[in-house]
Amino acid sequence: TGRSAYRPDKTHDAYAADLSLDERAPFLRVARAFERVWYGGYEVDEAGYPTIREAARRLTGATEREEA
Repeated sequence: TGRSAYRPDKTHDAYAADLSLDERAPFLRVARAFERVWYGGYEVDEAGYPTIREAARRLTGATEREEA
């Protein structure tokens, strides 16, 4: 569990497989949002942003105070 070495040929799902079950869900939530924006041309709307932000916080262990 934890960090995985970057490899340009490695998919988000492959990285997710390296994570613990607690880390996997928030990682995949952030990764899927990235894919929709980067590859699909979608925008993150105001309603969806808090969900992605919370998943990123869970993944990194960050708090609002640390982000400020």
